[in-house]
Amino acid sequence: MGRYSYSQPSSSEEYDVDITSLLQAEADLYSDDADKDVGRKSNGGRFRYASKMQVQAMSLASQALDIFDVVDCKSIAGHIKKEFDERYGSGWQCVVGSNFGCFFTHSKGTFIYFQLETLKFLIFKGASAP
Repeated sequence: MGRYSYSQPSSSEEYDVDITSLLQAEADLYSDDADKDVGRKSNGGRFRYASKMQVQAMSLASQALDIFDVVDCKSIAGHIKKEFDERYGSGWQCVVGSNFGCFFTHSKGTFIYFQLETLKFLIFKGASAP
């Protein structure tokens, strides 16, 4: 896995960066590695697969923020959940907001939490009761 660094541009420089495209490009990089690791039981394969999902989650969140108003957390969460259900099978849950509490059980390797702008995103696949 590569290392990334970021430095704040000076105020005299202007950059027009499409974060969705950058995140999708990174997800595509992980996609190649994850496809090669399907069926492997090594920690490396699971780690790369989880990273791919995290990057895709961030890309979908950025996309949802472009489509919906930032205060429409329910629609943003619905958009992300629908995409995850289509890509990774049904049973995904998504919580979006600036302040929330929750208590849940999730399937192993399916917990994703991050923040974009002022919103926090929690995505997980619910665990079945034994």
